[in-house]
Amino acid sequence: MFAGAIGVVGVVLAARAQAATLLVVPVVILIVFALRSGGFSSRRRVLGVGMGSVGAAILAVASLAILPTWPQWLSRPRSLSGARHRLWGDALTLWREHPVIGGGPGSFLEHSETARSAPHLYAAHSSVLQVAAELGGVGVVLFLAVLVAGAFVASQGDRARGLIGVAAWCALAVHSMIDHLYEFPIVCLLAGLVIGWAGSREVPGAAAASPPPRPGTESSSRDLA
Repeated sequence: MFAGAIGVVGVVLAARAQAATLLVVPVVILIVFALRSGGFSSRRRVLGVGMGSVGAAILAVASLAILPTWPQWLSRPRSLSGARHRLWGDALTLWREHPVIGGGPGSFLEHSETARSAPHLYAAHSSVLQVAAELGGVGVVLFLAVLVAGAFVASQGDRARGLIGVAAWCALAVHSMIDHLYEFPIVCLLAGLVIGWAGSREVPGAAAASPPPRPGTESSSRDLA
């Protein structure tokens, strides 16, 4: 269990972003809660809270992206910048132009002048908006299906591990709504390991004794004795 908890924190820290350090705090609190109490009483509650937080993050990003002007309090140092607002707006514009299948992989960089203005601005800095702009509504549906499937698989182990796995997976998803974390292979690799660890189950009878001898084997052994 301790090794799995270390892996969970590693998923969040592997993002190498400032927001990731903030997500470590609630994830660690949930890990401690799971280890001490055995987790929530219902897998449905775990899934509901986790995916609800992801849905709220998506709605928040969409609401901010359509604002005509960026709130001043979001432009403070170490916060969301106006450049990110322009990137989100460009992603929405490209999605409106190609609502079903998007503009195609790599089209956002060609479409957005802001994205071409600096090397670190090459992506939309929002996974869901990046997918929407380049892959359209079809891509968004598949992307959300992957998020739901990951949370579901993580919840299938015992309750403590399920809580930890769902919390880590959904924390990564929430962070990814305002960033572009899934394009880093190490993040996806660690996330997959955590989901597999959290959703694993013990196979009934795996530790059972060796199979019984075939008919005639026991009598032959006695004759030899």
